[in-house]
Amino acid sequence: MALNQSPWDVVNKYIPDFLKNRYILVSIVFLGWMLLFDDANIFKQIELSNIEKRYEADVIYYEDKIQQAAEDRAALEANQEKFAREKYYLKKKNEDVYIFE
Repeated sequence: MALNQSPWDVVNKYIPDFLKNRYILVSIVFLGWMLLFDDANIFKQIELSNIEKRYEADVIYYEDKIQQAAEDRAALEANQEKFAREKYYLKKKNEDVYIFE
């Protein structure tokens, strides 16, 4: 390093020319800030996306449960005695109930 050369001149040799443009430099800093430090950063967006997918799966699960409950209710209204015997193992006074699995 020559005596009349500043430290900035030495560092300036290793910086690519396109990074010396202030608009590109500001754009890179802005994108870095938005991706990493902002309230709506990329990590939070991924987390929110995963939560949304989990909620959509829950909606499908509960819709299936609602459908099954509606079918059970229709079966109950159609034949209450059969439903009570099969689902809750109810019996009459003079009967014995055997459960085979």
